[in-house]
Amino acid sequence: MTDISAQKGIEEQLRESNSLLQERQDEMDAELALAAHVQQSLAPHSLIWKNLAVESYYSPARTISGDFGVVHPQGDDSLSIVLSDVSGHGVGSALMANRIYSETLHALGRKTEPGILLRELHHFVHTRIPVDGFFFTMTAARFSHDGRRLCFSAASQPPAILVSNGNLRRLESRNGILGCLSETTPSEPSIEVCRC
Repeated sequence: MTDISAQKGIEEQLRESNSLLQERQDEMDAELALAAHVQQSLAPHSLIWKNLAVESYYSPARTISGDFGVVHPQGDDSLSIVLSDVSGHGVGSALMANRIYSETLHALGRKTEPGILLRELHHFVHTRIPVDGFFFTMTAARFSHDGRRLCFSAASQPPAILVSNGNLRRLESRNGILGCLSETTPSEPSIEVCRC
């Protein structure tokens, strides 16, 4: 005969440990689902403003990441569009994106011009949330006068393409990455485009 009471005790402890681990996993899954839902709220929305149509499509590489976009009309005066990509993926990048998103909305509420917006956000992140190796990129555009004038600035983003009256124009980034290095403070003025 073999006494298996010790083995039974260990099996019971394993069942209890697995049950606790499963509860914790379920909590983490619920938290990540909520974070993903919040992240989706940072995706830009399509709209029509005066004679401009803004279409957007957002498909993240992961459930939670550091990308966001803003389509921000200010009555009949102007329409601002901002796209940003925060370095990294996961919860940390999503939190940084949310913080930068909040500062972006605050600056847009003051009708901040795109070049100044990039400088202000760079300074904010560099001084208030300094993290070694962290950076973000951004494109900002503001349309005014019925969409006939465009003020554009970008930092380390792929070129934007302006389509107007069947013509294409590439708008290039003229500034480096934002957030991590004081020497990459945006210094190039915004590009002004007029369709008069």
